[in-house]
Amino acid sequence: MAKRTRRRGAGRENKTALFWLFGALFLVGTLCTVGGCTVLMVNPYAGFNPFPPPTLPPTIEIPPTPTPPLLPPTWTPTATNTPTATATFTPTHTPTATIPPTVTPTLLPGTTPTVVATAPGPTATPLPRFGAQEGTPAYQSSRVFHPEAGCNWLSVGGQVLEADGAPVAADPPLFVLVRGLLNGQPVDQLALVGMAAQFGPAGFEVQLAAQPVDSSQAVYAQLVDINGYALSDPIFFDTHADCDRNVVVLNFVRLP
Repeated sequence: MAKRTRRRGAGRENKTALFWLFGALFLVGTLCTVGGCTVLMVNPYAGFNPFPPPTLPPTIEIPPTPTPPLLPPTWTPTATNTPTATATFTPTHTPTATIPPTVTPTLLPGTTPTVVATAPGPTATPLPRFGAQEGTPAYQSSRVFHPEAGCNWLSVGGQVLEADGAPVAADPPLFVLVRGLLNGQPVDQLALVGMAAQFGPAGFEVQLAAQPVDSSQAVYAQLVDINGYALSDPIFFDTHADCDRNVVVLNFVRLP
């Protein structure tokens, strides 16, 4: 009887031990499941997740906005020289005088006419209306009129004046024709009067070369009107290979 009681008690103890063992295993499994779910919620890319979500593309980094370069506060344009107006005229035309028609005289009966040979009359040339002002041509340094050019300059310029010294009117326009041979190169330029204010309101200027050159009476200047008719005789002048005399100053003045 006592043995049966012991066996029954031992069986109950074994069942109780198994109950607690399975209970402990269930509790541990529950904790592991809850912990695993929590980890997966926080990090779904954990290594033990059999169904990880798809990998997201990498984040695109936008480069910082470039800073534009700072410009100087004020830009000052560089002054440029006023270009010399150039044109080409046909050679100066000299008008000729019109010869009146020959008058045939009426002869009386019994008279013999006398034949007189006549030579053609001379070509009429109008008198010049302008000439070189007294004291010109004169010479100046290009540093006075073109300081930016330094010594790299050779030109002829001046003014066109009335007899009382006032500048001529700009209408109708007048031109200064400059022709000749300088340093073996032909010169043929035309300057509009009034386009070189550095010489005066009725100023003109023609650049002859990019450096001073010596020459003797090889180039001349002549005042002409808009049709190319000469208003002055050709005025020849010298040039010098000298930085203090590389601008020929020539003024035209109306003759009385």
